[in-house]
Amino acid sequence: MRLHRSWPIPIAGAVLFLLLGLLPLLPRIWMRARRDVATTWERANKRSYLYAGEAMGAHVAVWKQAARTELAAVSGTDYADWSAPGDGVVPLTGAAPQRGNNPAPRTVAGPASTRQLAYTFSEFGGPNNAENSSVIGGFVNWDPSNNPGRLYVTRTQAAVNNQVLNTLASSDMAIGMVDADGNTVFRADDFGASGPNQIGGNDVYRVRIAERDCGQINWINSNLGEPNYDGGATDRIVNDNPDAIAVPNILPESLAASGNGRFLSSTFNGPELIYESVPNGSAKINPFLNIATDDRGAFDVAPYTFTGLGGVATGAVLSKPTNGAVYGGTTVANTMSDTLGISVWGVASDGSVATIAKPICLPWALNTG
Repeated sequence: MRLHRSWPIPIAGAVLFLLLGLLPLLPRIWMRARRDVATTWERANKRSYLYAGEAMGAHVAVWKQAARTELAAVSGTDYADWSAPGDGVVPLTGAAPQRGNNPAPRTVAGPASTRQLAYTFSEFGGPNNAENSSVIGGFVNWDPSNNPGRLYVTRTQAAVNNQVLNTLASSDMAIGMVDADGNTVFRADDFGASGPNQIGGNDVYRVRIAERDCGQINWINSNLGEPNYDGGATDRIVNDNPDAIAVPNILPESLAASGNGRFLSSTFNGPELIYESVPNGSAKINPFLNIATDDRGAFDVAPYTFTGLGGVATGAVLSKPTNGAVYGGTTVANTMSDTLGISVWGVASDGSVATIAKPICLPWALNTG
């Protein structure tokens, strides 16, 4: 709209304000009225390269790009192929019956298309009370279209706790969690360690399995400048925390505010949340539970959101409802401070609490009389 005459300045200012302050009500009504027509047109003119319209939002583009990246990492790789039980696992050396029977494997090419998950586990023990402890991880790829009966598996030594196998340790490690991109988090302290360069307090590390330089053993010790420490693939997120840290969990890379995922867990100074507030740095929230005196056990982080919780994922942990607290129109009866509830909360993209944890109490924890 244009004005074709002169106005006194105060009036012109008022008219300009009115013109610029148009409300979106009518355009929204028009858009709602045309929605069915627009949807029909989008379906009829759908293009694979245009991420707009029905089931083609920006998040779809992100997930497809991530899938292409994963496929590029595995499709050019040859995999050893064994067919008999024990092959590829039990070594050839040693005395029977422990000795394996590993023929030279044939090789197969990586999958043409893939779905990927990651795994992690601990190995520990050894002869003569050796202090060996290590974290193992890898990827499992599966091609459901071309060969659904075959798994393409990699195995990587993520970290070790001594410089030489069967010698004294510098740390004691306990695994936590891994996401589909291979970001593996675990805790470490000096419990039972009697070797050189012992770590102090309670640490949390993340090893990016896909980036491991396997020419280095990745020795977890107090001196990060050691040549056997793979600093290119390892992050020390928590250093020398005074309180013990429960089993670490991870907000997956696909949901986190930055790459490599975000660590989160609780401390034994509970109820206290410790999380990766910035990449490779931690912060604490105390308390983070509502009407609960403490939490028990490890967290669970699910990649789902629920109304009222917010965030990009949902966290849950066993908890101890506070005796006498008001809950659902009644009161909690928990004089012995037992674990009679589950607390759930929205997990923000940096691993913090999007909404304070809400309790779900067992029926017998309530005073209904």
